[in-house]
Order: sequence, then structure tokens, then C-alpha cells
Amino acid sequence: MNSHLSEAQFQQYADAPKQISVKDQLHLDSCSACQAQLAEYRLISAALKEMPVPAFDFDLNELVPQTDLQARKASLPWIAIAAAVAGIAIVGISLVGYSGNIIWLTKTIPTAQLYLLSLPAAALCITQLIILVVRYQRAMHEAIQQKTIFLQPGRNLTV
Repeated sequence: MNSHLSEAQFQQYADAPKQISVKDQLHLDSCSACQAQLAEYRLISAALKEMPVPAFDFDLNELVPQTDLQARKASLPWIAIAAAVAGIAIVGISLVGYSGNIIWLTKTIPTAQLYLLSLPAAALCITQLIILVVRYQRAMHEAIQQKTIFLQPGRNLTV
């Protein structure tokens, strides 16, 4: 056989040796490189099984103090809902009030010009989205840098 076993096969066979296919077993019997690789994976698998499972007997939420960022985040949905309602109201009133003119404009202005008229609005929305994401990332970065969690006396975990 020309091809060696894949990393996934080594991992699978290290954890479940009875699942080795006949074709792969024949290759393993004749290939010393694959035998050595499988032996290494079995050692790693055995060492991982012997490691103790970490136990966290505390609630991390209780250790993190309430921050201004969390307070601002809690008030954000109300602002977003109010802005969405106001935007829908403005668009609705405009459509009702100027429906005759809008129909006339869509019939008289070529399609290419309609697309060109909508490009600045799309660019503005994309720009505002990018600015919002950058501000959020900066705020999260600053919040993470300023926090220190006290896990045990004498041992601090800086997040």
C-alpha cells in the first residue's frame, strides 16, 4: 500500500483499536512508520485519559463585578426598538403622503439612476455598521483589560 494512515485515522484507532479496518490493519502490519505513529497516539490518548478533569466549584458570574458596559448593553435594546419604530413611521408616512409622486418617479427615472440614488444610503449604512463594530470591539477590549478576577487569596486571574 502506498498511502499512510491519516491523522484522523490514527486518532480514531488510538482510542478504539477494535475499529481498525482490515485494509488499514494490513498496512499497519507492514509499515513501521505508521506503527510508530500509532504507538505515539496511543501514548497520548492514555495520558489524556489519566489526567484529572478540572473542577470549577465557583460561579464566574459572581466574581465579575457589574460594569458600565453591561449597564449600557442592557439599555441598548430599548434605544434600538425606539429607533426602528421611528424609522418605520417616517417611511410609512412618506409612502402614504407621497405615493403618487413615488409611483411617477419609479416610472420616469431609469433603473440605473434608481440604483445610483440608493448607493449613498447603502454606503452610509455600511459605514455606520463598521463604526459600530469598531466601537464595540474597543469597548470590549478596554473592559477586558481593566478587569481582575479574584479567584483565591493570593492568586488573581486577570481577564
